[in-house]
Amino acid sequence: MSIDTYNKFTKIRNFIKLNGGSYQEYIIRSTNLSYKIKNDILQTKNPVDSLRILFNNQIEFTHNYFDSIANDDANIKLTIIDNDTLLIN
Repeated sequence: MSIDTYNKFTKIRNFIKLNGGSYQEYIIRSTNLSYKIKNDILQTKNPVDSLRILFNNQIEFTHNYFDSIANDDANIKLTIIDNDTLLIN
């Protein structure tokens, strides 16, 4: 999901608890990365730098859930828990 979307979703109850308190944590929770790349992402000062690390390591990371479905990318799942909570894996 995009940085802007992440920031908007942080207002939804339980979103941060399920998806991370920063965009960097969200990236780590929603992907399967090596320890080094996870650590590099956590050390960044802003979300754009985190995305740059993914790009520099040739890791595709879409901001569009529907694009990931169209590309048959099975590593992203959307779960609606209730009216106020959704989980993005």
